[in-house]
Amino acid sequence: MNDKQDRLRLQEKIRRTQHKMVDVAESIVDRLAAETLPAPSRAAERRQVANLLGAAQFCARRACRRAHCCLGEPTECLRICLPLLDAGPLADILQRRKRPRRAAPAQ
Repeated sequence: MNDKQDRLRLQEKIRRTQHKMVDVAESIVDRLAAETLPAPSRAAERRQVANLLGAAQFCARRACRRAHCCLGEPTECLRICLPLLDAGPLADILQRRKRPRRAAPAQ
């Protein structure tokens, strides 16, 4: 009789521990889901596009050419590189990176 009660008590303790573990895991997942990364700046987005296109090889800055990636302001590299591309791949890249426009401020 005593063994049966001990076993039941142990099973109940295991169930409570399992429920606590599930609650802790859910709270961790909720906290991770709530954390949002800040949106990259326009320059960072342009730099990513320039890196995808390999525009560093046309860059006037030696540092970019040596590093094989954009290290500065990507506008100049993109001005040189974008006209060299076909419209199809460029449209695909722009479509992936497209963000909704901001609404005009109310007057």
